[in-house]
Amino acid sequence: MRAHFLRLALTGLVASVAAGMASAADVGAPGADRFEGFRFFDEMRLGVHAHNPTLDEGNSVDVSGEILTSPINGAKTGNALYDILFNPRLHVGVMGNTRGWTSYGYAGVTWRADFTEKLFGEVEFGGAVNNAIKDIRPNRITLGCPVTFHESVGLGYRMTQNVSVIFDVAHVSHANLCGDANPGLTNFGVKLGYRF
Repeated sequence: MRAHFLRLALTGLVASVAAGMASAADVGAPGADRFEGFRFFDEMRLGVHAHNPTLDEGNSVDVSGEILTSPINGAKTGNALYDILFNPRLHVGVMGNTRGWTSYGYAGVTWRADFTEKLFGEVEFGGAVNNAIKDIRPNRITLGCPVTFHESVGLGYRMTQNVSVIFDVAHVSHANLCGDANPGLTNFGVKLGYRF
């Protein structure tokens, strides 16, 4: 039963990727009016981050993975402000620490503004679920609760129509909703994205 479920899931994933790649053959420049329909699997990103440098749990490295949808409203309207504010993408990702410190999964919305044909900025906002629990090791972060906010800001460069690199700062904290202790966790890193 479990093997059958895994085969079905893998078949669906392969079909989704193939459909995304087929539709990518007809697209124009990334900033062009190129979306014919909403796609759940529009871009995949992998990254490396400095984990909370100079503070608790510092001197370690995080690896990240992220999947983004196409913009939720489809094609751009031509109104720059509307297209930035009301046409975001959805994202889901994970930030895993390589030394067993705090890791988290996150999801939310991504807004992007194109500064030039190659240069763009991004802001992400949503929620995260973390494993920041107290243990016997010193200098462990206690985020106050397992569910927090997640925000990030990034500056990206589009190397090709499909490949981009994004330098970003990602932060999780609970905004004092889980008590007065709110140290937060901030990572600095770089992500490589491939858009299908």
